[in-house]
Amino acid sequence: MTAREKPAEERLEPPAGAPLDNAERRLRDFAEAASDWFWELDRELRIIYMSDGVNAPSSDSARDFLGKRITEVRGRGLEQVDWAPLLELQLARQPFRDFRLCRATRGGAIRHVSLSGIPVFDAEGAFQGYRGVSRDITKQVNAETRVGMAERELREKTRLLEATLENMEQGLIVLDAGLHIRAWNDRCVALLDLPKGAMGVGRPVEHLFRVIGERDEYGPGDLNAIVATLMDRLVRCDPPIWVRQRRRICSAPATRPSSRAAARPSSSRT
Repeated sequence: MTAREKPAEERLEPPAGAPLDNAERRLRDFAEAASDWFWELDRELRIIYMSDGVNAPSSDSARDFLGKRITEVRGRGLEQVDWAPLLELQLARQPFRDFRLCRATRGGAIRHVSLSGIPVFDAEGAFQGYRGVSRDITKQVNAETRVGMAERELREKTRLLEATLENMEQGLIVLDAGLHIRAWNDRCVALLDLPKGAMGVGRPVEHLFRVIGERDEYGPGDLNAIVATLMDRLVRCDPPIWVRQRRRICSAPATRPSSRAAARPSSSRT
């Protein structure tokens, strides 16, 4: 006997069947972690098994399922389910995942359920039915509903804000904490007579100051120093205020009415 060999009595061999039992136990643990209850259908697509579970139908409710096709089960909410996509897959002996339905419990609570299943065939390839899992996704659906409502409310508020901004008589620019442009209205562009491209989401407001300053609208002085001062005042929340007088287009004065015409009283009849 070499040093690497061990006496036969010291070799530990697993009992017959142990690896298979362990594999089945592992698969069942994975399935239970990913689902709330299991079910089986026979070759006629009738429910022949429904496991217990925290979120599974109660024993009384399970009687409403056993021996029936899913389309034959009666319950508030089930009559509104479109079973056609599910039946099409089952008749084609195809697996399905996350088919959702909504039902009401006997206590009146609304529950949302997700079904997933795979077809089962015997050794000769004959169809035997389906095995599958179900999950109670009520919390998930309710959360998705709340998110959807919040998104719709946000879109409505955004549209209202945009309409308000565009109908203001005042020009408005919105800056973020880094002093980058986030929003503006057309009135602001018109009042400042800005060239195309002067505004842009995410663009530093310093760029806008320079565009205005390059037209000598700040008066005499070094443009870099002026812009630096403006930026410093913004950082200190002491925004600059200046008055801009736009050029007037000269036109011929309108003809004034004669004093005689102006003095003539108007007459009216009642």
